[in-house]
Amino acid sequence: MNILNIIKSQLIEVIEWTDDSRDTLSYRWPDEDKEIKNGAQLIVRESQQVQFVAAGQYADLFGPGKHTLSTENIPVLSTIYGWKYGFQSPFKCDVYYINTRLFTGNKWGTANPVTVRDPDFGVVRIRAFGTYDFRIVQPALFLKEVAGTDQNFRLDEFADTMRSRIVSIFSEALAKAKIPVLDVATRYSDLGEALVQVINPAVVDKYGLETVFSAIEDWMDYSERMLRNAIAKVPDGTYYAEGWLDNDGINLDKPLKVCTTTTIHGDSLTIDLTGSADEVYTAFNCSFEGTTRTAINYIMHALFLDDDIYKQYIPQNDGMRRPVEIIAPKGCIFNPNFPRATFSRFNQANLLADCVMRSLADVMPDRVSAGTSAHIHFVSYNGFNKEKGEFWVYLEVDEGSYGGRCGKDAIDSCDALVANTRNDPIEEIEWHYPLRVERYELNPEKVAPGKWRGGLGIIRETRFLQEGTVTCEGDRHMEAPKGIFGGAKGHSASMTKNPGTNHAVSLQAKLSDEEFGEGDVLQIRTPCGGGYGNPKERDPKLVLSDVLDDFTDIDDARESYGVVINPETMTVDEEATQKLRASH
Repeated sequence: MNILNIIKSQLIEVIEWTDDSRDTLSYRWPDEDKEIKNGAQLIVRESQQVQFVAAGQYADLFGPGKHTLSTENIPVLSTIYGWKYGFQSPFKCDVYYINTRLFTGNKWGTANPVTVRDPDFGVVRIRAFGTYDFRIVQPALFLKEVAGTDQNFRLDEFADTMRSRIVSIFSEALAKAKIPVLDVATRYSDLGEALVQVINPAVVDKYGLETVFSAIEDWMDYSERMLRNAIAKVPDGTYYAEGWLDNDGINLDKPLKVCTTTTIHGDSLTIDLTGSADEVYTAFNCSFEGTTRTAINYIMHALFLDDDIYKQYIPQNDGMRRPVEIIAPKGCIFNPNFPRATFSRFNQANLLADCVMRSLADVMPDRVSAGTSAHIHFVSYNGFNKEKGEFWVYLEVDEGSYGGRCGKDAIDSCDALVANTRNDPIEEIEWHYPLRVERYELNPEKVAPGKWRGGLGIIRETRFLQEGTVTCEGDRHMEAPKGIFGGAKGHSASMTKNPGTNHAVSLQAKLSDEEFGEGDVLQIRTPCGGGYGNPKERDPKLVLSDVLDDFTDIDDARESYGVVINPETMTVDEEATQKLRASH
């Protein structure tokens, strides 16, 4: 081989790139230290552009087609090099292929709630999820600001940047769109357009790419599809459950009925609240969209799309509303007429969710729990601090418990169903307010028996160190959480002023400015959940463990569970247990 052939073998004559990955944004064509022959062929396919970079400077840009690289068609490059070696001289140059096709279905979402100002509700916190499409429109700027000299710059390397960019301006886009929070579900297209209008000026100038479409609707379709698939697995039929709320806060002798008739047909579901109590004159009503639908959306996700079953992420959004029809007669407690007040609504929402869940127990036994506490005791302690010369208010939410579940005992001492609250540490309470928390523990009442036991709520006693008042939004003082499949019912709630004294007073679940003097104590007991399944089928070892943990006692172990425990050795008498259970 002569020297001329050696030189020719080192010259590049054809430059082309075929993208097989579907996620490559830019690709630096490997030259392996070869020089490009003047007159070489450059092949650029549709949805591609090629950017030449010579001596660290952006040179010529080529669109789709077949190009012969010569001095006539690369003027910028010829200016850089000066072409002092003549027509046949080779040249060194970096060649970047830019993928200009539309990249679709890229996901974005708010990692944390975004605070926005709403005309109806004031300051609210919302989450949003969606997809967006984009394409590169300024290759040189994209290379300079994003890809750099990366030989193979892929979509996943840029996804986090785009997601954070979209989220950072989401609240601005929502503000410019002027869409009330309650109307967002029906105006996704408007919100998508608002996002594009805000995003594009930023990303075009900074990154050289353009967001073409923001497809929030894709997330809706996905959630709808997943929920319909889950509903379709449940037998068709009509299922009923009911419960009772204590009262409306004024008419103390009139409990309020909650009725749920759940009908499943194919991949859709109807929840009919006909028969539930009429609207009331107090604030103890539920707004249909903000509370009734929210409670049902929650229980739909919990029953049909549980995270332990579906390992992939399924967002809670408007798509989950589409397979579910809610019938709430106008003028009932779950769909009141304007201008009925709807301030106090947590207890109704929780009992509604509890009833829907219990209505489906027979056809979804592995997904439901026995009756939960389904309540909230939202307590306001307040007064005037004489030492500091200022008024004070302390708000508290006292947790309840769950009912027994298929294969699992209930969860003790927790918010049940529709809740997202927490309490301050006791040390902080006593530091800031003239209060002393003297007792805070699991409810000492026996757990509700079942193959899987019910959960325990809490008992909490708080002493006023100065005179003050208490206002409370509570419930479940009248009706205890129900057991299912043979499990026993749980325990109802109670509130007592100065318990264990000669001045003890039983209080209603709903209080308004109940006066407490210096030294007075407020005791709150929250509900205990119901049992799941026949108690006689509970593992005797678990019953023994319950006795040792003070969840029950030896007498109740015998009576409710048919388990005989030797009080001296604190062991299960297996023979006696078998005989006792066989006799029932």
